[in-house]
Amino acid sequence: MKVHALRIWEELVGKILDINVIDDQTLVVNISGINYALPSFPKELINKISKNTIIGILRTDESYAIRIINAKDALSRANR
Repeated sequence: MKVHALRIWEELVGKILDINVIDDQTLVVNISGINYALPSFPKELINKISKNTIIGILRTDESYAIRIINAKDALSRANR
């Protein structure tokens, strides 16, 4: 299984097909058929994402930012 990583200021956008957390710190997501490892992903953001949601994940120089593109309660979930 090939796993990709995001560089700083790189964003991935697509449908979340699978989500796994490894060692309480690394999020591994399958987005639109491609696996991405996101080290040091904030726990508070993990709770805001779910399978079958179209999402954007941006890696910044300090952390990550997410935007939920299509979820019935996207605004309420993203602003919690």
